Amino acid sequence: DRIGSTIDYKSVYDVIESVAAGQDHKLVEALAERIAAALLAKFEVDAVIVSVRKSRPFAGVLEYAGVRIRRERGA
Repeated sequence: DRIGSTIDYKSVYDVIESVAAGQDHKLVEALAERIAAALLAKFEVDAVIVSVRKSRPFAGVLEYAGVRIRRERGA
């Protein structure tokens, strides 16, 4: 329960927003990879888990499709 042991979630949001708005992403996998790389570059963390969802990729069939990836620093 130490504030000093966390990262600034607003800064995390800002990085994600910048990556997402910075270019077109045809694949949710590509967007997840770019977000993971940006977060590892910006923050002193050992690893990140990124989940990206695309709402209603097929009309009436699925609520969402998506990916979840884990990337580690130096891996």
